[in-house]
Amino acid sequence: MPTLPDTELDALIAKVSTGRRWKADALARELGLDDATRTRLNIKTIGALDCGKTKRMTRRHRKRIAADRARRARAGASPHAQIRRRDTTVAQRRHKPSNILPPPRDRKIRS
Repeated sequence: MPTLPDTELDALIAKVSTGRRWKADALARELGLDDATRTRLNIKTIGALDCGKTKRMTRRHRKRIAADRARRARAGASPHAQIRRRDTTVAQRRHKPSNILPPPRDRKIRS
């Protein structure tokens, strides 16, 4: 994180302590925080100068998807694409059993 002289740090603290609510990107501009520093320090609540909100959200979404896939793979699940490539007759037999007959149509239903 960039080092600020004591006078600038005191001025920044005074400015923040007035009750102002900061947006993530506005605070990043004020602090001069770039994405590499943000990532290295594992900061998640402050934005970055060179990485906008949309880009951060997209990156976070892709990271979560990859983590979920890895977690499911460790648990033994196979991706849907691999399941669909298997023999479709097994899936058809599972959803439409041949040993169950339809109900008779000539029987009256009591009400």
